[in-house]
Amino acid sequence: MGTAIAGVLIATVGATLCLYLNAVSFLAVVVAMQLMRRPVQRGGPLTARQGPDPSGLRYALGHPEVRCRWRPWPSSGRWRSTSR
Repeated sequence: MGTAIAGVLIATVGATLCLYLNAVSFLAVVVAMQLMRRPVQRGGPLTARQGPDPSGLRYALGHPEVRCRWRPWPSSGRWRSTSR
């Protein structure tokens, strides 16, 4: 249904106006998100360990059924699998 309406709109008013309307609709969403009130988070003291949590990567690298089995760089002019 949406593509049919878009086709009729493009045929009647042109692609340029449709693109401008699309940009305005995105802008409206961005403005609405900026106007949202987020609750203030009051937490305890910060811990010494800040930054990304490496536990997911540690799990993936530690389990061969999850670990990626190919190297994403060319070796002798072709892609090779690390599991033979």
